[in-house]
Amino acid sequence: MKFETKFGLGEIVYYTRLGHKTAKHDEFLEVVGIVFDKNGVSYHCRYPQGITAVFAEEELIGDPDFDQDKGQYDYDITGN
Repeated sequence: MKFETKFGLGEIVYYTRLGHKTAKHDEFLEVVGIVFDKNGVSYHCRYPQGITAVFAEEELIGDPDFDQDKGQYDYDITGN
């Protein structure tokens, strides 16, 4: 059996119920765990403050600026 997920471990995401298309830096979450069960996939995500929460796949949006393959952003803090 093969399991696939929309987001991977370490990916940067944000919670869709915040009601906007872009998130501020302190609203970003890091996927730290993925759980498969008979009800679907859930993601354990950590806020920058260290709090961990569980979200359903449809509640999360991937950060389009985060390169999942590299596991990092393609620009530095100076905006280059």
